[in-house]
Amino acid sequence: MPDTPYLFERQSEFWTSRQVEEFYMDLGFTVIPFPLTQLAERKLPADFIFFHKNRSKLFGFQYKALYHNGEEYWPIEERQHNDLSHYPWIYYCLSEMKSIHNHRTALHYVRIVRSDFEYRSKLHPRWDDNGRINLYSRWGAFYQNLEKCINGVVVTSEQHLRDLLMFNSNDVHLRKVVDMAVDVFLTDFESKNAVHFSPFLAPNSGIESELA
Repeated sequence: MPDTPYLFERQSEFWTSRQVEEFYMDLGFTVIPFPLTQLAERKLPADFIFFHKNRSKLFGFQYKALYHNGEEYWPIEERQHNDLSHYPWIYYCLSEMKSIHNHRTALHYVRIVRSDFEYRSKLHPRWDDNGRINLYSRWGAFYQNLEKCINGVVVTSEQHLRDLLMFNSNDVHLRKVVDMAVDVFLTDFESKNAVHFSPFLAPNSGIESELA
């Protein structure tokens, strides 16, 4: 029997991503979804994010679905893992969902893990020297640490944002983030505005015209 995910990866990715947006909106944030690729074309709702000192935070999620075949694990791709070393503000978001019936609580079924560990092909639900996870955050704790500047990275300007995502406006690096299907959120706590840079949103979806 081949190794298979409990759910299709795109399902858990979509549900979790949407619930991050819903979490923000429940807190009174205004959230704008935006194609991540538009940064390369210098299309950014910059006046929506004011970049207050220490109040604008960036983080990203690399989603992983839970697989099983006699054991449960999250598969880790070596090249992708090595690429993530250039983006310390991107975290693995490991879904524990096993049933489609959990789709409304997908955000409660994730473990958030830093990506700076030594590569291994599989992560197991418990992490020790044999590849099992014992150090992770649930979403609520992750968000609290985002507010405290423990998680994510402080973004001070539009150019700083581009440098973080594009390495001094090199869109090759931006395409790498898109290819890895990294979900990116820029949060301005002062204005209670957030931009959801989605790798799942088509560049010509009409969102940018709505923002004009």
